[in-house]
Amino acid sequence: MPEVQTLRSLARGLGFNITVFSKPTPEQEKRQQEEMERALKKTLLVPTSPIRKPNDFYSRNREWHGLLINAGAVEADDALELTAAISDWMTDLDGIWDMSSAGQRLEYSAAISALCLELEGLGHLTHFGHFRQQHMHDKGMILDIGMITFLPKAGHDGDRYGIVTLEDPWEVPEQDRPNL
Repeated sequence: MPEVQTLRSLARGLGFNITVFSKPTPEQEKRQQEEMERALKKTLLVPTSPIRKPNDFYSRNREWHGLLINAGAVEADDALELTAAISDWMTDLDGIWDMSSAGQRLEYSAAISALCLELEGLGHLTHFGHFRQQHMHDKGMILDIGMITFLPKAGHDGDRYGIVTLEDPWEVPEQDRPNL
């Protein structure tokens, strides 16, 4: 067990408060556990993959109960125009994807992937993923949500993860939550 002065020096050197070295009280442990459980009910880590080829979209798209589109990382006007065009495609496909023939779906997928490649030329990738959310009061109401995120190209341009925080009255379905 280190001396208190040693712990103070370590805390100061690491930029932490010395209380990080203190054992929490049972009340603090309970509160931390409850906060963690609350966060796990409201926060999702969503795997996403880039859309570069028609099959990247074709093989993963389906009818969604909702769509989350995040273009917050895109600032240039020409890139924003492309994100808007891709978003419009996604909105237009809502309700007709399941009614479309395989050939039509492939045409739609080719058009979307062409826009995604054009956007990639401007320094941004279109990432596609999906998640489920459950109504807090009606546990039988689980919705599948498609997610499109436009991200700057980086050294690692493969699969990534998006963090989604669900608003009330939605939460992560219990079977999708990590265990503590």
